[in-house]
Amino acid sequence: MMYRDVELLPEKTVGDSGTETVDLDVTDPITELVVRLGLTNGAATADQKIPTDIISKIEIVDGGTVYASVTGPEAAGIAFYESGVYPPCWYTDRASNGQNIALPLYFGRYVGDPLRNLDVSKMRNPQIKVTWSKDTLHLTGYVKLYIRARVLTDVPGAASALLVKNVRTFTTAASGDEDTELPTDYPIRRLFVRPYKASELPYQVVSHYKLDCDEGRFIPFDLAAARVNEEVKQTFGRCTIRQLIVGDNATFPDSFLGIAEAAFGSCETGLYIVNCFASGTPYINFHLLSDAGAGGSEVVTEMTCLGYLPHYVYAFPFGLKDDPATWFPAPAYRKVKLRLTQGVASGTCSILVQQDRPL
Repeated sequence: MMYRDVELLPEKTVGDSGTETVDLDVTDPITELVVRLGLTNGAATADQKIPTDIISKIEIVDGGTVYASVTGPEAAGIAFYESGVYPPCWYTDRASNGQNIALPLYFGRYVGDPLRNLDVSKMRNPQIKVTWSKDTLHLTGYVKLYIRARVLTDVPGAASALLVKNVRTFTTAASGDEDTELPTDYPIRRLFVRPYKASELPYQVVSHYKLDCDEGRFIPFDLAAARVNEEVKQTFGRCTIRQLIVGDNATFPDSFLGIAEAAFGSCETGLYIVNCFASGTPYINFHLLSDAGAGGSEVVTEMTCLGYLPHYVYAFPFGLKDDPATWFPAPAYRKVKLRLTQGVASGTCSILVQQDRPL
């Protein structure tokens, strides 16, 4: 078996917003797709307006059937849980500078999995669709899109693929439980939940998680968010995200991690002492002082953050990640219900499942 990279869409300047549809025109099974989006900041500092956030949807479709559907932040978080590293990126606030993110979509238990991959030969009109809309602080006419596939040669297409799809996105309330029925048509390898509201803690937006099968017949988990935090830490380990911010003293930049446990920084000129204090929230207590104690402003600073829950995405794994026999047997139940206890109003909560799905 050998890998082969296929450029499905060579780098192309696209509109400031829109949807690009690209045929998955390959003959070999796909083990990985990469969507790379680049942009250029305008004349003003683009404070943490990163390319990941402007991608509102990435879909794998075949006619009217949607096989996979994620947003940019969801894709980045899920990529970490699948690979153990944050996707390749260059994040910068600096005016007139370029930024980019390369988001991988995986279809097997690992890259090169011969038993789980996307065999597009079984589909009639397979396509990938990417939808985006740049921020006003990004330069007009400079959004670039690139898509490539990593395919397997001398390997027959697998009977199924691991596909991540949005089940539901809803607006949270200040209190109360919100129930969502999960699909029971195919086994579920992992469940992902992204509770997000700017300047709020994800474990307060949703404070409790419960998965109920057939009204109490089987309950895989019934945990407060604090306990889920611990399980995510133990299971997946730390994520590292680096960004170039144009920082001001005594501010609270976003780490893009639901739980930031460590951070460090250095300024470009070396004229300021940089202190980045992480206290387990997404936001870094950022201080920028001269030797004389004067606070700096608009100083180009490299900030690297370490922690958990990239882009506020929670992961709930089922069984052994490489053993399909241990994944959650959703078809064995009539109803599988996810109950989320809400704690903050006007947040956005998305629910996604990774299913072992035949094509």
